Amino acid sequence: MKRIAVTIGDPAGIGPELIVRVLPDCVDKDIRFTVFGRRDIFESCSGFIPRETERFFEFAESGELSLVDVAKTVSPPPFGAPSRGGGAISFDAVRRAAADALSGNQDALVTAPICKESWHLAEKFYPGHTEFLAEVARVKNFAMAFVGDRIKLVLVTVHIPLKYVSNYLTKELIISKVSLASEFFKGNKIFVSGLNPHAGEGGILGTEERNTIEPAIAELCSRGVDVKGPFPADTLFTPPMLEPDRVFIAMYHDQGLIPVKLLSFGKAVNLTLGLPFLRTSPDHGTAFDIAGQGKADISSFRKAVEFAIKKG
Repeated sequence: MKRIAVTIGDPAGIGPELIVRVLPDCVDKDIRFTVFGRRDIFESCSGFIPRETERFFEFAESGELSLVDVAKTVSPPPFGAPSRGGGAISFDAVRRAAADALSGNQDALVTAPICKESWHLAEKFYPGHTEFLAEVARVKNFAMAFVGDRIKLVLVTVHIPLKYVSNYLTKELIISKVSLASEFFKGNKIFVSGLNPHAGEGGILGTEERNTIEPAIAELCSRGVDVKGPFPADTLFTPPMLEPDRVFIAMYHDQGLIPVKLLSFGKAVNLTLGLPFLRTSPDHGTAFDIAGQGKADISSFRKAVEFAIKKG
C-alpha cells in the first residue's frame, strides 16, 4: 500500500480547494492518504464547491483518507491574503507531515502551495519548503527539480537574490546538484547552462563558466556522468534541444523556472531531490487572487499527487 501525506498549504490560498477536488478522484484500496490541515478550513470549501466538499468528507468519514488537524489554537484566516495565521497553520502542517514521513509512516509527501510571506509573519524564517525539509531531514545535499511534459530541470541555486548567485556558485555545489540529477533521472543525458550571456564568451562576458562551471563538468565526466556544457541559456531551452532523455541544469531560479513554466505550466511537478522520502508539489503558488472562488486549475496538483503515487 502506498502511504501519501498531503499538506494543506496556505489556508488562505487555493491549497484547500486543490485537495478537496483532487484527492477523492485518487482514492484507491492500495493508497492511503493522510491530509495534514484543518477540518474547519476544508468545511469552508462547501461555500464555493459544495458537491466536491461533500464527496471529500464522505471519503474522510469512511476512513479512505485520514484528516490530521494542525495548529488547533490558531484561527483560520480569510481567503485571499498572506497572514500570520496562515503561516502558522501551513508551517505546522509541513512540520508534522515531514516528521511522519521521517518516522517511516509515509512513502511520499505532497505539499500544496505555501506563502513565504505568511511563514515569515509567523516567524518561520525559511525560504520555502525545500530548505525546511532538508533541515529537518538533516540532509545537506539536496536540490529543487521540476518534471514537466516537455522538460526536466534541476536548479543549482534556488531562493537567493540574483545579485548573490555568482558568490554562491562553487565547483562543489554544481557537482552535488548534477550528481543528484544523475542519480534520480537515471539514463538521462545532462545539459548544463552557463551563468552569463553566451556562457561567458570565453571569459569576455564573465568568468564563472571558465573558473567554476567547466571544471565541475570536467570532474563529473571523469566520474562517468553523462553531462555536457556549459551552454548559453538563451539557446539551451529551444525546441531542437528538448529531447525526452535530457535533464537540464540551471544556475539560478528564474533561469530555470521561466522555461519550465513557458513549456509546461500547469503540467509540471516540483520535486525535492536528496530527501529520504519523495516530496512533490505543483508548479505554482497560492493564487490568493482566486482563492475561495472555485476557479483553481487543479492540473499541476493532480500531477503532483499522481507522481507521488507512482514513484513514492
